[in-house]
Amino acid sequence: MTDRHSVADENELVSDPDEIARLEVENGISQFNLTLEIVKNHIGDPDRPFRLRPSHILQLNHKALERIHRLAGTFRNSPVTISGSSHQPPDHFLIPEKVDELCD
Repeated sequence: MTDRHSVADENELVSDPDEIARLEVENGISQFNLTLEIVKNHIGDPDRPFRLRPSHILQLNHKALERIHRLAGTFRNSPVTISGSSHQPPDHFLIPEKVDELCD
């Protein structure tokens, strides 16, 4: 099995693998808590049913990458490739439209 990972422009704020791992764990917990908050805001209110929005995705992305990546909470703004994979992610300028389509 080939190891696959994405390759994009360098925008990391931290380079130490142990520090990155620590931040990823902390951010994962924060992201989970944000998810619970989003869900709780929509439970029990029939006039406000949940609808996934690009803003939710960007909020969750921000929590996942906070203190790790300069572009936390934004759509990627450059091309990316995945080594060891034939899959080619969509061009960066198409990402907002693709996320809108996903949410619809």
